[in-house]
Amino acid sequence: LPSSDSLTTRCPIRLQMSTAETKSARVKVVWKDIPKGDDIDFPIKTVGESNWDDITGIIAAAQAHIIKKSGREVARDVVCVDMKGPH
Repeated sequence: LPSSDSLTTRCPIRLQMSTAETKSARVKVVWKDIPKGDDIDFPIKTVGESNWDDITGIIAAAQAHIIKKSGREVARDVVCVDMKGPH
């Protein structure tokens, strides 16, 4: 998970882990309080073994998107991370 003094506790992160032969993850935003305006979508981002190191940056980008679009310092909206991999 990303560590940043400006984003770490601003919105919840739901981490769901399951077993698979290879590592992969999907990051999406689930709005609890849908903000007004256009362009609120955060396209689902996926990572695999080849770009696994990108996961923290993608989570941070989702958090920043929520904070920017919601206009709040702390939001109820959720960054969902579905992660798969071997034990």
